[in-house]
Amino acid sequence: MKGIADTGFIVAFGNRNDFHHAWALDVAKRISEPLLTCEAVLAEAAFHLGSSGYVLDLVRNKMLRVAFDCSRNLEPLADLARRYLNRGPDFADLCVIRMSELYPRSSSSPLMKATSAFTGGTSARSSLCCALPAAESSSTSEECASYRFLRPGA
Repeated sequence: MKGIADTGFIVAFGNRNDFHHAWALDVAKRISEPLLTCEAVLAEAAFHLGSSGYVLDLVRNKMLRVAFDCSRNLEPLADLARRYLNRGPDFADLCVIRMSELYPRSSSSPLMKATSAFTGGTSARSSLCCALPAAESSSTSEECASYRFLRPGA
């Protein structure tokens, strides 16, 4: 499996007490190459897990690969921030959406993309899983925002 990892997946994988830990382990078993991610996601995951070392080990052990350069994507990120202003995406969310545009093959089925959702302005995180259709050959930011989000295991 190829894919793009967001904070929710990394945190669920790294925290045995996370409600979605079993789901994350199942996804990890199907990974055929490192999951693509960005530094913003790594920072969020390190914060939630309380361990930068653990997150760095996932990169060192090639479970994850940093595949995004923010400085080369400033304008597209600003456009996404304006487009999704009413949804309140954080910076990591914007980077993951942009990555889905840059790496459409990593955004196609059977990708199970985990994302984090923050509720009510608090740090309460709930993992979500976005199953992308098999017929999808590319993903634009509008398409990504319209995907049906499912709880892991659904």
